[in-house]
Amino acid sequence: MKNPFPMFRDRQRTTTIGALILIALWWPIIAVADEPSHRHWRPDRQEAQRELERRLLELPEPRRMRDMHELLASEPHTAGTPGDLFVIDEIASYFESLGLEVEKQELWLYLPRPVDAALEIVAPERIALPIKEKPIPGDPYSARSDTSIGWNAYSATGDVTASVVYANYGTKEDFEKLAELGVSVEGKIVIARYGRNFRGYKAKYAEQAGAAGLLIYTDPADSGYAQGAVYPEGGYANEHTIQRGSILTLPHNMDPLTPDRVATRDAERLDPDDVDFPKIPVQPIGWASAREILSRMTGEPVTERFGREWQGGLPFTYRITGGDSLRVRVMVEQERKLTRTYNVVATLRGERYPDEYVIVGSHHDAWDFGAHDPLSGTIVTLEAARCFAALADEGLRPRRSLIFGTWGAEEFGIIGSSEWVTAHSRRLTQGAIAYFNLDASTFGMNLRGSAAPSLKPLLIEAARDAISLSIELDGMEENHVEGADTARPMREQRAGLSRLGNLGGGSDHVGFYCHIGIPSASFSASGARGSIYHSLYDNLNWYQQTVGDDYEPHRMLTRVVSITMSRLANADLIPLDPVQPPIEFRMHLESIEQRARDLGMVVDFLALRTAAQEHERRARETRAMLLDALTRDELPDQTLRALNSVIISLERMWLRREGLPGRPWFRSLYASPDETSGYAAWMLPALRRAVEHTDEEALAEAQMMYLNVFRNLDRMLDAVETMVGP
Repeated sequence: MKNPFPMFRDRQRTTTIGALILIALWWPIIAVADEPSHRHWRPDRQEAQRELERRLLELPEPRRMRDMHELLASEPHTAGTPGDLFVIDEIASYFESLGLEVEKQELWLYLPRPVDAALEIVAPERIALPIKEKPIPGDPYSARSDTSIGWNAYSATGDVTASVVYANYGTKEDFEKLAELGVSVEGKIVIARYGRNFRGYKAKYAEQAGAAGLLIYTDPADSGYAQGAVYPEGGYANEHTIQRGSILTLPHNMDPLTPDRVATRDAERLDPDDVDFPKIPVQPIGWASAREILSRMTGEPVTERFGREWQGGLPFTYRITGGDSLRVRVMVEQERKLTRTYNVVATLRGERYPDEYVIVGSHHDAWDFGAHDPLSGTIVTLEAARCFAALADEGLRPRRSLIFGTWGAEEFGIIGSSEWVTAHSRRLTQGAIAYFNLDASTFGMNLRGSAAPSLKPLLIEAARDAISLSIELDGMEENHVEGADTARPMREQRAGLSRLGNLGGGSDHVGFYCHIGIPSASFSASGARGSIYHSLYDNLNWYQQTVGDDYEPHRMLTRVVSITMSRLANADLIPLDPVQPPIEFRMHLESIEQRARDLGMVVDFLALRTAAQEHERRARETRAMLLDALTRDELPDQTLRALNSVIISLERMWLRREGLPGRPWFRSLYASPDETSGYAAWMLPALRRAVEHTDEEALAEAQMMYLNVFRNLDRMLDAVETMVGP
């Protein structure tokens, strides 16, 4: 379940490793060009790391990734189905064949499955509307009988007939606008388009407003013909494309019935009646079905009072209400029960520091075939595992342990990875250095990323060096983007990533980063023109037609991820940057100050800004002192081990044991998913929440929390200075 609404729209398709690396990310810019890449190694070990990295770049094989992709995407494999168990067994067998230590964590999760559903216009005429995609000639996957109808997991079972209200994207602001202008949805069926927030919040806000049911559809303005040619001619959603997905909005990412413990078979569970599941029927549809409803609505045009932004892409005027004569029936039947699935996790034990971990992962479950989401990232995770296992067979085992995770039931609420994090929280808190997420990661050659601040300099350097070395290795410096408007030689893109975004919600990094404070990053390679998110058409036929079948993007991403992991696993001094967090802290303060002004709230962050500036100054001095001592070979092994333990602990200083106000499962004071869309990042979330609620008392308490964080961080720097000495 990756965020399907990137800030920047992809415009290019590429086919070779020499293609453009489009930097379409947002602030901040991190300057690393003048820094030597291997400054975190002792001088006598730097050349060995360079040679290891060159070897790593040689190992990824597109053909192997294609073969694995075609195997794993051959069957529908929604969590808990026979296809899910097939994928789980194949991944476990593959890891075992590499000689890795394999854990199959069995989970018993409270998951729904669709039993039946129906949608029809009942007045002024009766018309049955489709709730499953139509087969596409030449696409055998779309004609399979063992695939699902369109469904939203955890919808209430119900059968309602009512008049209709259009709610634009179904955001909090959209429902507030309806209420402000006197449009009631009480007892009505709401129809809203996908986009701008997590679908679960559309259902939550509709239910809170008194709606009897909800229809969610893909509008052609957002993912269809307004963006490009639709499938099968192109890669965008056609009129029958239906986005499946969970609508669970609990204040945690664990199994719904075991929020504070791992969901083993015999775990003590909550009564389902005591869990805040959705209470109205929710049905996703394509725009062919939506068109039949929207075109028959006779109420007020949206442009008269609601604005042009409420007008979608269908070729008629959108209206707010259906009128007195239009009535629609929605029937949804789902069954919820304990269902078995697994996380499959492989470990390559570190040679020197086996209790320190660098982790990469992607979920393995999908809505039906999942060629893009998640498997385009899962196969990169598996190929990275193969490359490192091959090096270990050559005697080049990493100094720290590498963990390769494939997570179950992500699509139902990021459940599997959160369960694994909980089961291993003690050792992860003590020894995990970073987590890299590869959910649905590969869709072209344009490298993108979002990351915790302490990882950003490393990611930029690793991407830059991986691209430069790949150019030399492949001899493709002069290749250009195919069909790009701004084609440039690859040599102009050697900087790799120059901007990185901030991690929000929507995928498996959340448990690692927002719950137990492990700095995390999300890698992806975009650029192909298309989007059929969570639909039956996300299969190999569509994917290889849209992205290509040479699997060069997957090789590029494997190279970048592998170089990054290798540097964290092998460096003498762990390359997590202590300076970037306070730099970005001050930037985030400015954003929150502006938000407060927008809400008419007066804030004074002088004390926080001063604390961040002072900590930044100290962090710069400490970093320089450590790197200088390392260059002079003045740090013995025992001291390095102690220093690295402190570096790991610095990241945990941002955790609050009691959790965030109102959301105790989310414990990071630095970053969390927002409260109203589910995808966006709330940076400095305790401050942000207080401002959003215009709560001055909560704001004062939050400022004290952050001042305490900086005091603790400074104490850690005191410890570092004591270890290194004058």
